[in-house]
Amino acid sequence: MVRVAKMYHEHGIRQPQIAQQLHLSQAKVSRLLQRAQKLGIVRVTVHAPLGGFFELEEALIQKYSLVDAVVAETTSDDEAELLATIGAAAAAYLSDCAPWPRADRHLVVERNASRDGQPHA
Repeated sequence: MVRVAKMYHEHGIRQPQIAQQLHLSQAKVSRLLQRAQKLGIVRVTVHAPLGGFFELEEALIQKYSLVDAVVAETTSDDEAELLATIGAAAAAYLSDCAPWPRADRHLVVERNASRDGQPHA
C-alpha cells in the first residue's frame, strides 16, 4: 500500500502504469490509494496561496450562483494600476482554466468603493 501511494503521490505515476508495473488491476490500485488515505498513510492538504481570497470567492460563488470567482487585491485608486491588477488576475485565472470545459464561464470583477464611499465608474 505504501509503495503504491509513493509511486502515485511522490513520483506522479498514473494508476494504470502502477497497475501494470506491479501486476495489479487498476481497481486494486485505486482501492489501495483510498485505503492509504483512510488509514492516514496519505494525508491531503490544500494550501491556498498567500494573498488569496478563498473565503470571499466562495461567498461570491454561493451568493450569485457563479461557477467560479476571482478576487484581486489592489491598494491603489489609479485606473491604470487597477486595470493591470484585474488583467493579471484574469490572465492567471484563464491560464488555470484553459481549455475551457464549458462555454458559460464568467469573470466577475468588483471594484472597491472610492474613499468617498461611491463606487468607481
